[in-house]
Amino acid sequence: MRLKIALVLLFSAGAILAFPIGPISAQTRPDAASGLSPADARRLRLEYELSQRTLAAIARILQINYPDISGTRLTELVEQKAAEATALRRELIDLRATVSRLSDPGARDPAAGILNRATQAFDDGRLAEAEQLMGELSALRRSEYAAVRAAWVEAISSQARLAELQGGADDYDRADGLWNTLAEFYSEESQRSRIGEWRARLNRARGRYQQGYLHGDRSALDRSIEMHRNEVLPLISEEGYSREWAETNVSLGLVLRVQGERIGGADGIALFDQSIEVYRRALSIFTLEESPVWWANASHGMGLVFWRRGQWTVSGDTDFAEAASIFRSTLAVYNQNDRPRDWAITQINLGITLMEQQERARETESNRLLGEAINAFRSSLTVYRRTADQSDWALAQLNLGRALRRQGARTAGAAGIRILQEANLAHENALQYYTRSSWPTRWADMQDARALTLGYLGERTAGNAGMRLLLEAVLAQRDAMLVYTRSEMPIQWAQLQNNHGLTLRKIGARVGGTVGLYFLLAAERAILNALEIWTPEHSSYLNQKGLSNLRHVHETIAGLDPQNP
Repeated sequence: MRLKIALVLLFSAGAILAFPIGPISAQTRPDAASGLSPADARRLRLEYELSQRTLAAIARILQINYPDISGTRLTELVEQKAAEATALRRELIDLRATVSRLSDPGARDPAAGILNRATQAFDDGRLAEAEQLMGELSALRRSEYAAVRAAWVEAISSQARLAELQGGADDYDRADGLWNTLAEFYSEESQRSRIGEWRARLNRARGRYQQGYLHGDRSALDRSIEMHRNEVLPLISEEGYSREWAETNVSLGLVLRVQGERIGGADGIALFDQSIEVYRRALSIFTLEESPVWWANASHGMGLVFWRRGQWTVSGDTDFAEAASIFRSTLAVYNQNDRPRDWAITQINLGITLMEQQERARETESNRLLGEAINAFRSSLTVYRRTADQSDWALAQLNLGRALRRQGARTAGAAGIRILQEANLAHENALQYYTRSSWPTRWADMQDARALTLGYLGERTAGNAGMRLLLEAVLAQRDAMLVYTRSEMPIQWAQLQNNHGLTLRKIGARVGGTVGLYFLLAAERAILNALEIWTPEHSSYLNQKGLSNLRHVHETIAGLDPQNP
């Protein structure tokens, strides 16, 4: 009875109250200069070998360009921009080496001075100044020496990437103009280079993709698709440019997939279909025998499209089988000895696909597929080490925990409980790396995954101990809701709402009576929330899944004992 009274306190008029957030520690308190926590700033500085001032500048620019950005989204974007910044700094170092080898001192010495100042400005976090200084190298274009003009080409590329690094709409526009300047340079009669113009226009299209991918800008993704089709592909449609044509199709396939994920529904599936088609075009050139690495890259990209399309259709079994077959075939190139990291990430993607496939398979086949998925995740952990590959190791632990949870749920008795406990241990391992401040979305994924595991453990544990596990699951999902909001991440929010409803149904069925009814009504509301996103137009499969879960809630409500208060 005391437990039931405690449960009632979680509710007000049938709605779950928000649980309070704990005090902000010194490790998570945002730094005033950048908005990053000290722990995040230190981790990014070490991982990407960037100065603290460069990281702080990236964070400040993002906050200016996106004034309503959440703290969690800021950390994610800074992480992605840090990877770009590291590559850009290497470009600056390489360009300094190129300039130092120029034989013309009239071009070499002034350019070297500008580059030194630009690199220092970059390290000091003065990114706009670094970009402006790179623009001062424009005089190199007029040189009579080909080597000097080649240095100008490198300088323009670095200047464009500096603009993209700053990440605002105006910055991407400037980068777009710089890539276009480079393309026009290569189209001039005296400098004509079809390959040079192609590369510049492809980078321009990729810049718009980057804008759309990082910032959810669908119009930028549309522009990237248009550029690929109307400006890049026509340049290399003739014989003699087959590899460039194929590489462009691989790039276009990626953009089509990402835009399909953003749009969803029938229009999104149509983009997936187009993506598969352009990948197939690329694979007509990139064969396993002649271009094994490019073949594997294009095949892997196409496998991801089949996997994603399968998630959104009722008849996704065929797509999942195709994706799994593709991932297995790429392991012939991504073998463990020669390309261990590519092999390991392919094992993870194969495992994820097999888990999707087993969910729709019949019992015997489902168990076989689930066992193969677990083996794939365990295989990836033979490459990823906890100390040296923390991010990838944690990703493998996350997915291993999910697969073990499903296996434990369908295994009876003490053996099933042991598997569920192993799943929970995998979740806890991943959470040591995926903190809310450093990896907010992965942290939220882990909270939800762990909650589902705790739900199964709670069902199988008698008395108050079992109820405590179920309530801990509810709390974990409520924590995840702090990251997955409907406004910022509606698809993830819908999945979380559905899973939250499953957990609440378990509690309602266990408690029974009036208090149980409160939980079941809250479960109904959560699943209805998910169905507001999971419409038949968005995903027929997810819509049917949500409706099935809703029916289970209604059946549980109908089965309540009216004599049990």
